[in-house]
Amino acid sequence: TSGHEALLAPPTSTWSDINICTHPEVMVLSVVVAMVTCTVFLRLSCVLQLVFLLLAAVLYTYVIET
Repeated sequence: TSGHEALLAPPTSTWSDINICTHPEVMVLSVVVAMVTCTVFLRLSCVLQLVFLLLAAVLYTYVIET
């Protein structure tokens, strides 16, 4: 039963020891930038969207392969 009691024991660290999000403003700014980027992207014409996505795919492939 000692192994079963060890499974039910509380964790040794407390919530005050754990920093979940030390800079919440970074999260907020990231969301704002993503929303503005999506808005601008959706206002572009289909041809410009295609060019942008192809450029992003080429850049992504270059970064991953090198």
